[in-house]
Amino acid sequence: MTETILIDGQNLSVILEKAFTVATAIVTVASVIAAFTPTPRDDTFIGKLYRLIELLAVNVGRAKETPPNRAGGRFTFS
Repeated sequence: MTETILIDGQNLSVILEKAFTVATAIVTVASVIAAFTPTPRDDTFIGKLYRLIELLAVNVGRAKETPPNRAGGRFTFS
């Protein structure tokens, strides 16, 4: 016999399916935004917001673009 796990009257598999759908949608939207927008300077508000979008899009490591003020891995002043 299998036992059905209910949380607030809903089956656990239904809850997990909804959570997976929402997570997939967030990653997809963030990936599209990150792909079609240029990388802003990372010391501005928009740059910090863009870092969050890249994180949600799972753009990590070498998948990320380098911000314009981080040429060569160091800050450059203009």
